[in-house]
Amino acid sequence: MTGTTSELREAGTVRLVDYLAAELARAGVTHVFGVGGANIEDLYDAVHRGGAVRGVVAKHEFSAVTMADGYARTTRRLGVVAATSGGGAMNLVPGLAEAHASRVPVLALVGQPPTGQEGQGAFQDTSGKAGSFDALEVFAPVARFCARVTEPDSLTELLPRAMAAAQADPRGPAVLLLPRTCSGHGSRCPAVTRRRHQAGRRRRHRRHGSMRPPSPPCRMPFAGPAASSSSPVKKSPPPTPVRSWPNWPGASGHGWRSPRTPRTSSTTVIPDSQAWPG
Repeated sequence: MTGTTSELREAGTVRLVDYLAAELARAGVTHVFGVGGANIEDLYDAVHRGGAVRGVVAKHEFSAVTMADGYARTTRRLGVVAATSGGGAMNLVPGLAEAHASRVPVLALVGQPPTGQEGQGAFQDTSGKAGSFDALEVFAPVARFCARVTEPDSLTELLPRAMAAAQADPRGPAVLLLPRTCSGHGSRCPAVTRRRHQAGRRRRHRRHGSMRPPSPPCRMPFAGPAASSSSPVKKSPPPTPVRSWPNWPGASGHGWRSPRTPRTSSTTVIPDSQAWPG
């Protein structure tokens, strides 16, 4: 735990990403799927430190969103995918479109450049300013709810709305655009959210005894009692003769072996003249 995080908690505040990870855990989410990037790395840091939610990093954003889709279908919980801005965010669109058509609840957390750098040549700017495309207009057709977090205080309002919209009838994807200024180390939550965050940490301590759930015990399969020395030893059956195909050029003298018959020196080959009379 860094000194900065300790100082924030002592001052009665926590990072917004810590609050976000704790709220996902309170909603029953156990896994967050996605691909890391510059504008979403703070969320992955919070997921790793919190321990209640496990982060699963995929090779591609489309793979990550389909993992979240499958997670929601099989567990009947909210599937969560996290990706960075730019091309990484655009790779989410096909998977979100499928979740929208199939009415699968998926929450997409998409990182964005700092708010103060929008329209000023920021890395992977998708604010719609200064000729950049607007991520809101891209995600809106394939989402039940889509919003950009413009102020740190608005996350505490938009996050419950997004999760409710994804799970309300008709279910479907919800998208939250998270600028780095609203999710980085400089963003803070008020003390009222700090109490809820600490309550979630206490529940995890009581449940697991540590920040992370314990690993399942390694159990070896039971092989049964050992055979006694007095028990008779079973002998292997004699090798089965193998017959060759008739009238097959080059097959005479080699034999046709079954896939289950190993090639050993004890294999007996019957010539064609004896195997196929006439």
